[in-house]
Amino acid sequence: RVTVFPSGLLNRSELKFLEKEASGRSVLQVDLKGISQSLERNPKIKRAEIVRVLPNELNVFLTKRLPLIQVQLARGRRFYLVAEDQLVLSAQRLPNPDLVVLEDFGSSAKSYTVGSLYRNAHFSELTNLLRQIQTDSIFSAETISKVTMDSSGHMALVLKDGIEVKVGPKLSLSDANRMVLSSLLQSQER
Repeated sequence: RVTVFPSGLLNRSELKFLEKEASGRSVLQVDLKGISQSLERNPKIKRAEIVRVLPNELNVFLTKRLPLIQVQLARGRRFYLVAEDQLVLSAQRLPNPDLVVLEDFGSSAKSYTVGSLYRNAHFSELTNLLRQIQTDSIFSAETISKVTMDSSGHMALVLKDGIEVKVGPKLSLSDANRMVLSSLLQSQER
């Protein structure tokens, strides 16, 4: 018997694969690492851990791969949901309102397929920036609607009300600049 936690992440062929691998043999003969590697090819699955439960059960524990950001390669084109490991999870015509949009209009790629890697030499700087703004005292109270990035990695944050804050390749504001930016963002004229 094979039990998958949580249910609903695997497709029909993956479930059949699990049954085939487990049927007609002892659970001690099942290639746990091979099954994990096979399941982890699914873009939705970040990690698959298989556990034997004697005498005849396998428990499959799945960790879902979550999108970090949605990338748009050209104005009016699709949005690609991309995970922290740069794997493209899906492509959508409309933006997901819960995710920041990265406008990567300078990308040499014109499109991506689900399961491929999003190619951007400055992706690690982008993930660092996104982590920083979550804990930064100025930006944590703001809603970032999109990030723009040029080919040299210089980024700008666009707030929900359209204010654009150019941060360069990484977020490093001097104390004086932090005070000015904080005052501007808290002003009534905003």
